[in-house]
Amino acid sequence: MAALPILARPITTIDLTLSDLTYNDNLVYHYAGGMVYAALKRWAEAEEFFEICACSPGAVPAAIQLEAFKKLALVQLIHHGKTLPPPKYIHPNLPRLLKGTPYSVFINAYPQQRTQLRSILETDHSVFAAEKNLGLIYQALECAPRWSIRKLTATYLTLHISDIGQSVGITNEEEVHALLLDMIRSSEISARLSADGTVAFSDPPVKFEKADIDRVLAQAQEQSSLLARLEREMSRSKEYLAKAMKNKEDPGAWVSGAPMEEIISGDRIGESYSWAEDMAFM
Repeated sequence: MAALPILARPITTIDLTLSDLTYNDNLVYHYAGGMVYAALKRWAEAEEFFEICACSPGAVPAAIQLEAFKKLALVQLIHHGKTLPPPKYIHPNLPRLLKGTPYSVFINAYPQQRTQLRSILETDHSVFAAEKNLGLIYQALECAPRWSIRKLTATYLTLHISDIGQSVGITNEEEVHALLLDMIRSSEISARLSADGTVAFSDPPVKFEKADIDRVLAQAQEQSSLLARLEREMSRSKEYLAKAMKNKEDPGAWVSGAPMEEIISGDRIGESYSWAEDMAFM
């Protein structure tokens, strides 16, 4: 895909004297990048881009950031089996806006309560479809049994296939058997299946390759140098220092007291259309 070489290049600084890019352009770029990576099932990259979009600091959250936050939560369910705590610099209104929505109910039931997850999907199908998140919902639902089984390995040493099926919401033992074999082959779990249907779980063997360690160390050194350089550049920015001092004196000034309906309005960033993109990730 033509967009991948562009998305793979990290953006750390933008020289505004050479372009007319705005804060809104940053949101759109990372939202679109998250959409591309999610469509390709590259979940780690999709998570990173949606998080940057949703958590970019601003006076009030934009409509596109709420849409990115919903997709971020669903991508994390697929990739981690749970949602992760958002960065501390996220606008506090975004998590509050997500509470009480079908997404929040789905997240709270994930992954063990598969019957309830299906019920949520049936009840709020129109909501997920209208916001173009139906594909991510289906993929999260498909991954739910795998995450439930992985949770079981942390609690039990042995279980019968029928007990595993009951726990993950699959009544067909042959289907559970096939799922276990697939997870063992893909190294998602370490287990041994007996002829009587007993499954013995064990800790996966730890494997370290010298090349992998060297690569990780090189990446860490590169990122450390980059962060140090950015910190030095930021510390010399008069605009940044002035804003930091102002926020320190009045921490609540940046919230701006906007009414809730304006908080999720795209008009705050010069946009008035819906940010539910026309993509279903199927």
